[in-house]
Amino acid sequence: MNPTMLFRMTVAGALVTVIGARAAAAVRFDAKVLHNPAGTNTEALALNDYGEVTGRAGTNSSSNPNRAFFWAPGGDVQIVDDSAYSLSTGTVINNAGQIAGTGSYCPPVNGACTSTVFRYTPGVGIVDVGSLGGSSGTVHDMNEGGTVVGYWRTGADPIESHAFAYRDGEGMLDLGVLDSWLSTAFDICDAGTIVGRSWNGSDYRAVCWDSGPIQDLGTLGGDASTALCVTDNGTIAGSAEDPNGVTQGFIRPPGGPMQAAPAPAGATTSQVAWLADSGGFVGSYQIGDGPILLYMYAPEHGIIEIGPPATVSTAWTGFIGANDAGAVILQDLDDVFYFGIPDYFDLETPRTNLNDLIVQPLDFDLEFVNDINQRGQVITQGRDPATFITQSVLLTPIVEGDMNCDGSVDFGDINGFVAALTTPVTFEADNPNCPLLNADVNEDGDVGFGDINAFVAMLLN
Repeated sequence: MNPTMLFRMTVAGALVTVIGARAAAAVRFDAKVLHNPAGTNTEALALNDYGEVTGRAGTNSSSNPNRAFFWAPGGDVQIVDDSAYSLSTGTVINNAGQIAGTGSYCPPVNGACTSTVFRYTPGVGIVDVGSLGGSSGTVHDMNEGGTVVGYWRTGADPIESHAFAYRDGEGMLDLGVLDSWLSTAFDICDAGTIVGRSWNGSDYRAVCWDSGPIQDLGTLGGDASTALCVTDNGTIAGSAEDPNGVTQGFIRPPGGPMQAAPAPAGATTSQVAWLADSGGFVGSYQIGDGPILLYMYAPEHGIIEIGPPATVSTAWTGFIGANDAGAVILQDLDDVFYFGIPDYFDLETPRTNLNDLIVQPLDFDLEFVNDINQRGQVITQGRDPATFITQSVLLTPIVEGDMNCDGSVDFGDINGFVAALTTPVTFEADNPNCPLLNADVNEDGDVGFGDINAFVAMLLN
């Protein structure tokens, strides 16, 4: 009998009780190890919203140096620099699959390596983005248009550096400085606004470049400031000193002055580290000489304490990344944590070790977490104790019943659910970025016919 017909007959005969909306529960993850045909270390550093990943792979030896790679769900790790450099690392990846990172040229015998910045485009290959003179560069961000930003060391002194931007048709552009010798670009939005900091002769100042020369954004009444992030609507955030010389987080709306960002009661210092288009943000704060703690601000909830894991040291901030849905990833030494607000789980649920959220555990523990995308996918890594090889793992949130991964559960998911139950290998081959475990609707850790009634209930609710 046709599997779909069999399923529909099962649905028709199922005794279903409509029980209303499901209670909020902790997010669960499907884990996929990035397959590296070379069998060497794979260190994933960034991912885009399609679950595509970059980083570096190799053994960091002269015979098998680390090289930048690209990986897509269902595929293998692919080295992208084709021996263009002696060493290379993919630092960021946008939704077009473009990768920006650093490459090094090292002489075959003794001698100093020289570094450069590259951008890789699928179907085009590697482009060396140029130089501002000096020795090397560092990539901090790239937007969806492929503009790469960071800083370039322009002099013999490693501190002497200028912020740069690389755009198609323009090459590497020196973004300039407030004083003579130092600036860096930290973030760029899709509209092209770039933010960072520059030395003004006596202090670091938050700056931006917005279709013009460098602009000093000022402070909260003190001397120093730094801009760390900018949203697509032009809102800028970071930290700045107040008239008393105390560092506070700031938000600067488009065209407006800096405003002190909300902070937990009693905070003596604070900083905004990440900003969402909605106005929510993740920041850190300190009370007196106490430990550095993390918090989230969401317009609909106010301030939400994230805090540190129990093993935190006073110097740790731990924030790695966040997304607009309120999911935050954290690092504490060799432990990795997840914290979320609705729609992931309720506000009373504490941060959780990512290893404890994987439905089908791995043969090794995850020790590093490096990025999170808007879908809530997380890129992590750990070391296989049997081979001592570093493995990278993509974690994908399980959305029970959403078999076509369109963000909702409806009758369009029936065929996918049937395929997951009857031909799981084919389902995974046809849907590499949609977890088979989405069919685990009864949350028993496996996919089977025991999930049918729960799936039917979801369809009817």
